[in-house]
Amino acid sequence: MATQNPKLVILLEELQRNNSLPVLSQNTQEVCLVSSQENSSAANLAAVIMRDCGMTSNILALANSAYYCPLEPVKTVSGAVMLLGFEKVRSMVMGFTIFQQSTKGLRNRELTRLYAASYFCGSFSMALAKDGKCRSPEEAFVVGLLYQLPRIALANAFPEKFRVMETMVQEQGVPLQQACLKVFEVSYDELCDGIAGLYNLGKRPMQGADTSRMDLQSRLVQEAGKLAGMMFSEKATGKAALDTLSKDISKLLGRNEFPIDEFVKRAGREDPNMGRFFNLKEDDLEMMVKILEWGKASPAQITPGLAFGEAIASGKEPEKEDPEVLFGRLMTELAKVRRKAADINQTLMIAQETLFRCLSPAHVFVAFLDEHRMYLVGRLYTGANDLVTAGQFRVAQKPENSPLVRCLNTAAPGQWGKGESDLGLSEPLMQRLKLHSAVFAPVTPAGRTVGLYFVGRDTDMPFSEREQVWLEQVAEQVSFSFEAMSRLRASRAAAAGPK
Repeated sequence: MATQNPKLVILLEELQRNNSLPVLSQNTQEVCLVSSQENSSAANLAAVIMRDCGMTSNILALANSAYYCPLEPVKTVSGAVMLLGFEKVRSMVMGFTIFQQSTKGLRNRELTRLYAASYFCGSFSMALAKDGKCRSPEEAFVVGLLYQLPRIALANAFPEKFRVMETMVQEQGVPLQQACLKVFEVSYDELCDGIAGLYNLGKRPMQGADTSRMDLQSRLVQEAGKLAGMMFSEKATGKAALDTLSKDISKLLGRNEFPIDEFVKRAGREDPNMGRFFNLKEDDLEMMVKILEWGKASPAQITPGLAFGEAIASGKEPEKEDPEVLFGRLMTELAKVRRKAADINQTLMIAQETLFRCLSPAHVFVAFLDEHRMYLVGRLYTGANDLVTAGQFRVAQKPENSPLVRCLNTAAPGQWGKGESDLGLSEPLMQRLKLHSAVFAPVTPAGRTVGLYFVGRDTDMPFSEREQVWLEQVAEQVSFSFEAMSRLRASRAAAAGPK
């Protein structure tokens, strides 16, 4: 293993000390951890994603994009996770988080221009990687997204030195590799690798590397970077440069031609976040390409309505949906799964999501009686506390004065408030949850209680009557799902005949 350049180590430390490199949130780290564990389930990963409204919106928008073309709209986080897969979710969450963290507090137009080029490079990279049938287009998205990150970090931390470097590149024609080495005593390649290493992202395509030794995906990322750079450059480009880029991409993809304007519009359709993040419609993208061909001005300077990352830079959380509307939509998804007699785990995941997103803030457990009906044991947990697991939810059937035991024995919903009788949960779990109130409802397929749903809050906000009814409706739907699964198994057994 080669020894890291001491100059690079010092530079990276300075960038981190100046907060010029984005810090991964606890939730993002948790997504990376859960998605890399062999025993993790889609429910586990969806539960972490749902803690963050922005992350939830981005994943749902991606799953419903033209890029993935789902047969039906994906309306649940658990459904998005199953459609995309763990690796894709991890890549996309990493990319979005680093990008969003980087744009907080941006006020400088030069920096926002670089960020716009960075995002478009990511989106173009994924689209080109898909065209080239590369192994992991989502990986190309992350690599492309971070293509400008070293320059942005330098501009944030050392604005004067950065301007010297940019002048060398833009006005004197010095290659970026050499300019970076001259000004910062570290090559741009080294800086790219060093920053990628901080996020465990692996090596990025080198700016000055011999392209003949690159794999197809890396070369396509570089071409995506050129196109994004043209669209957000402060200088005019011209048709000749655009034609050259089109020919280069055509050659890489083995095609006779590659119309840039059609590609840019398609990339916009496939990535709805272009519109969400930058206030750009398909007509705007088409105009930007026409301005490139015209060669008299920069598209980024004269495109109407262009807002450089305002949706991200504002730092505002996406607006929360009306709980009534959200509950109706998720309950429809739950009913559709039940009618298909699908895997009961899918039903349980959607039920968890329904309760967590509609009754938030909340800790949501679903627990079932063990085979001897002696203990109530947690199956799934969804909530904001990463120290809590489903398995910690465990209640003995005795003493019977526990409200949870009464719920099981009477098959009736109940509620609990701080200071009332003991729930029967362990002291360590109660200390972690810090509950002020809770509601619970039994799961009773064919009239036989098999478990319950438990929703608790650690705030003073009480559960409304509407929320209690919603909980009972979800528990009822899950009970119906168990009944449907039982009927399906019985039907299959009858069809198979005696062994």
